[in-house]
This record gives sequence, structure tokens and C-alpha cells, in this order.
Amino acid sequence: EDRFLNSFGHIFAGGYAAGYYSYKWAEVLSADAFAAFEEAGLDNEAAVQATGRRYRDTVLALGGSHPPVEVFRAFRGREPATAALLRHSGLRSPSSPHAGGIERTWYIEANLVLGNHHL
Repeated sequence: EDRFLNSFGHIFAGGYAAGYYSYKWAEVLSADAFAAFEEAGLDNEAAVQATGRRYRDTVLALGGSHPPVEVFRAFRGREPATAALLRHSGLRSPSSPHAGGIERTWYIEANLVLGNHHL
């Protein structure tokens, strides 16, 4: 049962740790960006269109011309937060308090890798 957790060594050896971490950050940004559409109300066409325009005018228009965190801030109006990823992964219920943003990222990521789903 714990075999995978005890044998997932490739993230700690061979230089893969940074790559794995970047994949997790991509998931954080993706889930948090999608949460903007959820917050707008997925069945509210006008609000979804407005959110889509804001996404187009920030994330898509700015692309790699600015640091990613600045582009994300321009879209969401705040720092990235892990709450949406935790919710989408089933690790936090929709009614749970906000996950705490960037300052909790190391704690959250370490616990996800180690399989501690009781955050």
C-alpha cells in the first residue's frame, strides 16, 4: 500500500526535483486561474465572457513578456494560491478556509509528495 510513496525516488535523484516542482506550480496556476471562472459563475455567460476577456488581455496577451507571477497577478489581482488545486484534487472541501497562498507552498507541496492528505 505504501510502496509508491516509498519508491517515488526519481523526484529526489537525477535532477528531476526542480522539474517536478515546476509541474506542481503549473497545476497551482492552472487551478487558480480556472477558479476565476468558477467564481464568476460557470453558468453566467456574461461573467464568464468578462473573465475570459480579462484572461485574454493579461495571460494570453502578456505571455512571456513579463515574469509569470506578474502576469498572474494582473489576471487574478492577487498572488497565486493553492486553495483551488487542493479543492480540485479532493484534498480540501469547497467550504474550507483559504489555503494561504505562496507562503504555504513548500508545506503543501511537501505534504502532497509525502502523501499527507490531512493538511
